[in-house]
Amino acid sequence: MNKITEITLNNYRAFYGENNVITVNGKNLLIYGENGSGKTAVFNALKVFFESSANPASMDFNGNIFAQEDSLTEPFVKIKFENDENDNGYVFAFDNANTTTSGNSQIVEAYKKNRFLSYKELLKTHNFDFNKFNLFDLLVENNGLISSIQNPVTTIPETKAAIGEVWELLQTDWDTYISDFESGLTRILENIETDIDSFIKDYFNLDFSVKFSTTVRYKKFNISLDISLFNERIERNHQYFLNEARLTALALSLYFASLLKNPPSDYRFLFLDDVFIGLDIANRKPLLKILKEKFSDYQLFVTTYDKYFFEIAKEYFPSSDWYSIELYVNQIEDEQQNVIREEPLIIQPSLPVRDNYLEQAELFFKAKNYPVAGNHLRKATEYFIKKLLPEGYKTAQSHDKIEEISTLDSLFNQLIKYYQDCQFDLPQDIRDSVKMYKRAVLNPLSHDDIESPLYRSEIEEMFKVAKKLRDLPKLERERILKSGTQLTFEDTSRDYQATIQLNDNLYKTSNGTDTNISKCKFSILFWICESKPFYNPKNQRIFNDYESLNNLIKDNRTIEEVYEGICKSLDIPENERKQGDDILKLFKIGTATYFDLIQ
Repeated sequence: MNKITEITLNNYRAFYGENNVITVNGKNLLIYGENGSGKTAVFNALKVFFESSANPASMDFNGNIFAQEDSLTEPFVKIKFENDENDNGYVFAFDNANTTTSGNSQIVEAYKKNRFLSYKELLKTHNFDFNKFNLFDLLVENNGLISSIQNPVTTIPETKAAIGEVWELLQTDWDTYISDFESGLTRILENIETDIDSFIKDYFNLDFSVKFSTTVRYKKFNISLDISLFNERIERNHQYFLNEARLTALALSLYFASLLKNPPSDYRFLFLDDVFIGLDIANRKPLLKILKEKFSDYQLFVTTYDKYFFEIAKEYFPSSDWYSIELYVNQIEDEQQNVIREEPLIIQPSLPVRDNYLEQAELFFKAKNYPVAGNHLRKATEYFIKKLLPEGYKTAQSHDKIEEISTLDSLFNQLIKYYQDCQFDLPQDIRDSVKMYKRAVLNPLSHDDIESPLYRSEIEEMFKVAKKLRDLPKLERERILKSGTQLTFEDTSRDYQATIQLNDNLYKTSNGTDTNISKCKFSILFWICESKPFYNPKNQRIFNDYESLNNLIKDNRTIEEVYEGICKSLDIPENERKQGDDILKLFKIGTATYFDLIQ
């Protein structure tokens, strides 16, 4: 058992039905969710799953109320891990009868040594009544933050255990174990102080320091904090003096420092559910740095309701290590369009991502997030165009170097050109629709043009266009003659011979029903007319260079157009010119005719 690969929520809390699967593939997970979209349900699902391994009967399991009314299958949470013998995953079920987490030593260990942090959990570090501040329960009792840390002071064999286990021993024989417990606790807290101070000063760049203070009275421990702000000591009740940003930074530093001191387990994770509420953006970025630098060997789950911060975090974390998903409230309507329930709409990447742009656009459209739907439609349109284009049409010469074409306008123009070069017409309805909607729906989004109105009907129409591009059969191209191939042409009646060279590859292209020969650039290397090299009888002029070819090689042409150019230069009347396949038989490569080679 290592990292989580898949999370399934079956009729659990806000999640209705059986198809609520979040794919993680062992990566870290960044979750954006608007209020009520289910991100905290994901947090609680993992939390109860791991807690159930210790005592499933004591866990509250909230099934979806609509699933109960519709008599759907019993709720459960299922987790799959990588490198695990149980390929079907472990389950924590509503009725406990099918629960497979109970007593699993690896899951129990993971539960004890890892953390689920929500903003409510952070409040436990400072939400105390006046003069009743005590962190002992949070740190030591009931799977406290430091309860799994090995006791560093052991004068007798029994105290060579985790500090939480020594605390349980202490309840059976206070006098025997109190010395080792108290000394060990003090040592652990001193070690944690160093890391807390580093987080506060080196990462959050805040101006206060922290010391633990431990007292024992009537066999009860009290752990408080001595805090100095600008070198002035706050003797008590710092929770009423420090601002929210400092309190949140202190709470996070305390949790992080404690977690890093815990012994490693086979599965190391940290789940942060909207813990950024008390931090402004300046203090959120240091938190991202902490996660990246200090918890690189953990599997991280991070949720936020702040879309701006979600985008910042996506840019900050490497995509190779992170997945990001989005949750929206999806209103389910009956046939009369009455809302009958709400459920989370999960928008997550599937691999490869580029193949999924259209699906993503449809999900965002369903979530009524029209700007993002339009942006994904643009990406889908670009992707489908690129799939239709051969490599040579995806690049352009720019300042003596070849650059990839990236704009939608240029790509679409290349697609039109490619079809023309292949002697096919791109369907007119696609040409007209892209031209009509690329400005109103596609382009403004990529430039953050919030003043451009996006209408639902226009996006719906653009979906139709994108699907037409997706379903357009790719032209099948076969190279029949390579660039540099030389052809010969001869007209004995006019004493004319020419050597013609292909300056591009020549392709045979099929659209499934019809076959065409592509245009390419041609140049005439040499000709002789009336026994005179480079002689043009029409103007009775001998050319010493290739200026007669300039008009021929400006554009891509067919061999028929080359023939027409020769006829005009020789002043051959139209009624004497060859037609159709007879033209192709006039050009030869060795002993074979051009007609034979392209069949």
